[in-house]
Amino acid sequence: MSILNKIIMVFACFFAILALFLNFRVNILAEQNNTLKSQKNELNDKIKDYENEISKYNEAQARAGEKIEKIRTIVRTVKSDCDCYNIALPDDVRRMLHDK
Repeated sequence: MSILNKIIMVFACFFAILALFLNFRVNILAEQNNTLKSQKNELNDKIKDYENEISKYNEAQARAGEKIEKIRTIVRTVKSDCDCYNIALPDDVRRMLHDK
């Protein structure tokens, strides 16, 4: 073999090894990318769940505020300690107190 053929063989081997290394590296990066995408999707799902919980909490807080305001209205109308026995509670307030 001539020197030129040997140099060409060395370059061919070098580029073959480089191509294998780059292919291996690309596969690793693709796997990492897929892992990150799945983690991102899981986090987005958790964010949606938390947003739903927050909206449910806010709705429950608003309903509780309305019920508290109804009870305050009834308490304001009581003129003396004995007066509370003479006032009829609205059915929804009575049910609320019964449920708790």
